[in-house]
Amino acid sequence: GFREVFVVVNRSLAPAMGQYLAETYPLDAASAASHDPLNTTLLSVHDDIGTADALREISHHISSDFLVISSDLVTDGETEMLAPLIAQHMNTAATLTVLLAEPHCSPSHNSSKDSG
Repeated sequence: GFREVFVVVNRSLAPAMGQYLAETYPLDAASAASHDPLNTTLLSVHDDIGTADALREISHHISSDFLVISSDLVTDGETEMLAPLIAQHMNTAATLTVLLAEPHCSPSHNSSKDSG
């Protein structure tokens, strides 16, 4: 399972995110004493950079396989779909595994195709 979580945010958001994490996920005595606690670290990167550049900035923190979940991922909590994807990645010794989906566009985004 996962033992470490890096929450990566723009530098301008780091103070607010740090406060949110401390208030929402306080490390209590039971968590600290568990045999396999989850270590959460807040990391900040330059503002207005993409995912690849953010990974480059924090690369010295990454020492093994990792999972990137972008903040714009919207889910209804059904993260069970990630388990088979992670298992396939590990079993095949893949360098990179990507989960993609078709974008959901509103009818207004498609109006340019119809007006020709």
